[in-house]
Amino acid sequence: TVSLALLVASLTIEGQDVLSIEALSKVIEYPHLFLFAACLGTVVNYSSYLVIKSCGALSLKVVTTLRNIALVVYGAFVLGEPVTSSQGAGYTLALVGFVGYSYYSGAPAGGKVSNYVQVSPSQASPDNDHERKS
Repeated sequence: TVSLALLVASLTIEGQDVLSIEALSKVIEYPHLFLFAACLGTVVNYSSYLVIKSCGALSLKVVTTLRNIALVVYGAFVLGEPVTSSQGAGYTLALVGFVGYSYYSGAPAGGKVSNYVQVSPSQASPDNDHERKS
């Protein structure tokens, strides 16, 4: 239902522009490129899932943010894309907000965040494994 709502909204907003520049003919002309782009999108989604599964959502958020920073820097300095002062200020504000949110949402009120669970020696003993399983 969400996909249908997005399709209707996009056709309503951009339908005339798509038809006037004959953008759909590009899909028919280069179906292999569009299929390749769809496959790459699927790989990115599965990669994100695997990163979340193995490292956690916060790690994915950090990696994604670093990737976005690298893309902006690459585009500006290597490709020579112009970056206006308002764009730079907006991106800086977004990064400050990201860092602030990550810092304050991840830290408990009392101090450090720890990803490790402390286990007493009696709990870690291999001799106790058979007792817990039975």
